Amino acid sequence: MYALLSYVPNLILVGGACVALDTFMHGSLVITPWNFFKINVLKGIGSFYGTHDVLWYLYCGLPVVLGLQTLPFVIGCFRLARSRFWKTIKYNLEAQMFVTILWTIFVYSLLPHKEFRFILPLAPMMIYISSGVLSKWSSTASYHLLYAIGVVMITSHVGTLIFLGQFHQTGQLEAMEKLSDIAKNQTNAKIHFLAPCHSFPGYSHLHANITTRHLNCDPNLTDDPNYVTEDELFYNNTRAWLEREYTTTRPCSLPTHVVTFSSLNYTNFFYSKNISLLYRIEHSKYFPESRQGEYVNVFQRKGSVC
Repeated sequence: MYALLSYVPNLILVGGACVALDTFMHGSLVITPWNFFKINVLKGIGSFYGTHDVLWYLYCGLPVVLGLQTLPFVIGCFRLARSRFWKTIKYNLEAQMFVTILWTIFVYSLLPHKEFRFILPLAPMMIYISSGVLSKWSSTASYHLLYAIGVVMITSHVGTLIFLGQFHQTGQLEAMEKLSDIAKNQTNAKIHFLAPCHSFPGYSHLHANITTRHLNCDPNLTDDPNYVTEDELFYNNTRAWLEREYTTTRPCSLPTHVVTFSSLNYTNFFYSKNISLLYRIEHSKYFPESRQGEYVNVFQRKGSVC
């Protein structure tokens, strides 16, 4: 009852304002949360981008998001569960966070498509619960043990941050920096990204009004039983796709630049179209993925400017 009286009025007020604004901008009645629920839950479009089992958030999602905070968070959850928190939930901030976390993970676990970013908004609340456990433990722990645990936590997180932020899978952003410079100096640039869907950002990094093309991977909204995305067609038979798209007698119809991962080795084909390697950028030297590889290759078409 407390939750209903506290949150339902806000839900009605904010939800009504959102529906009114969306309807005004769209020109007809639009209920965005319902459209989201219909497409992602009822039609299950999220499954198009991959599926995981129902316990994925427990054994993979939470440990990745929390890191070394996972253990104290689990201990904190057990303590709350044993404390009959529902009796004091009105005044217990940790209990309110605990219920919010449980409910959110429960709902997300029912969806077949799962991602780490879905539970990132829960991280501050989970860290708050784990910090309560660490605070109680630290009051009785020795100074040397506290110092050692602190060093381990800081070095492990900072080391991971440096590795993931500076070395692992950074080729896309470095390639976009170089392409941004090209776009500023070549107004008629036409860039093709022959890579898995969502591998490279777009105009947010290019900052130029140029032509780009990414392999299409729109979900099957029409329920076509024979539907195949363009990126699957490309990777199932790359040579045939290239021959179909790049076989032309008009060089100016070809892209000025082509971006691929090193997992594809069609350099000779590009050379036959007067497209040569311009940049070879290190991307994932230690843990390369099958459709990506160790490097990002940026090719450039030679010849007259079109």
